[in-house]
Amino acid sequence: MTTPYKVTVRPEISVVTACWRPGGMDLLMQGMHDQTFKNFEVIMVDRRYERRHKKVMEWAEHYGIERFYHVPEYKRNGKWAVLAASWNTGFMLAEAPVVIMLLDYAYAPPGWIERHLEHHHDKKGRLLKKLVMSPQCYLALPAIRTLKPILMEDWISNQRRKRECCLIQEPWEDYFDEMSIFHMFFEPELIENLQIHPPPDQDPKLYSVKNLDYKWMHMKNDSFSLESVIEVNGIDETFDFSKGAMDTEFGFRLWKYGCEVEFDRLNPVFSPNPRWIMCSMPFGDRNVRMEGRWSLDKDCGAYKDRRIKEIEDGAPPVAQNSYSLREKREELLRWKKLDVVPTGNLAVGENYEANGVKS
Repeated sequence: MTTPYKVTVRPEISVVTACWRPGGMDLLMQGMHDQTFKNFEVIMVDRRYERRHKKVMEWAEHYGIERFYHVPEYKRNGKWAVLAASWNTGFMLAEAPVVIMLLDYAYAPPGWIERHLEHHHDKKGRLLKKLVMSPQCYLALPAIRTLKPILMEDWISNQRRKRECCLIQEPWEDYFDEMSIFHMFFEPELIENLQIHPPPDQDPKLYSVKNLDYKWMHMKNDSFSLESVIEVNGIDETFDFSKGAMDTEFGFRLWKYGCEVEFDRLNPVFSPNPRWIMCSMPFGDRNVRMEGRWSLDKDCGAYKDRRIKEIEDGAPPVAQNSYSLREKREELLRWKKLDVVPTGNLAVGENYEANGVKS
């Protein structure tokens, strides 16, 4: 895409986010607008790219986010949310020496970037090998805006009964706006008026854990050097459909590559839990195979354990992807000069059939 400015300074931080749900853009963009550190770029990899690219870019301009890139995943696998491919796309497009992962639907408060950067340089300004993890706090949801009448209690109850893990089976676009699910633009003052829930299950344990390691990696508020993620070849796309095993396996490889693990409990991001609205996404029935993909509990845990043992026995801590991130990023970096990225066989919805994937 063509940016409305001339890039003369390399960004010091690349914020990478992976999106696949409607709404939440107002939280993320307000957070990027509020950052007191300004030399950063945002790379938003969006499953719903075709549905909202123009609007997303208009919002980025409205919020004054200069280096903002909105792109699709470099590949898509049928009906699944392609989380690993999304994150890897963002890593390949990143150009700053330090990368921060930020989940969708999240507000990052002022000073968030500085706190991450502080961990990655020594007193002489030299880049360190670090894996820095910080918590995510859930906010109670404010009033939800829907496109047509809906009884939210019935909707949520029905969502919780669902077991499928399929994007095109979710009738989101009938009910929720692509950009915001709230009645108003998100204002930071909302945080003061909303109940803040404890962080997700893995995070409170950190308050009493003395020896931290990769097991607490959760891909929602984590940072590391770009060179580190390129050297370990990104996230293993065997785990493309979900998280959990994918998180810790990626953290393990960064740790074995030599990244010192550090947890900063005072640098949270704030997010309403989108599963309170869309409860079957992205997990569904985690033990059911779809399209030949591995199930989370029966397959991915075993694969993770096997890979960890192989690496502990001397195998390189490199993701077993079919391509090299270092080589492929030279191809993808051209996307940053395009107004619209041609998706071709990345198309979704009505084009599944044409791509050989039955809808």
